[in-house]
Amino acid sequence: STRVRIGSIVTVKLDPGSATYTYEILGSQESNPMKGKISRHSPIGKALLGCMVGDVVNVTVGDRATRYTVLAIN
Repeated sequence: STRVRIGSIVTVKLDPGSATYTYEILGSQESNPMKGKISRHSPIGKALLGCMVGDVVNVTVGDRATRYTVLAIN
């Protein structure tokens, strides 16, 4: 798929910076954040659903905003 959907494995880069993270987007019962498996209902999961490679997403949790660039979708 060219867009992030449930079951996608997504690699993102934290902006600014060079840190990268890989997440698997799953249903809430299958999630395990410590293993990079996040729920589609989580703030990052919601922000990534429907994105394409190159998209930039902003994720806000509480008073902290974070920006990610989508690098790869598998």
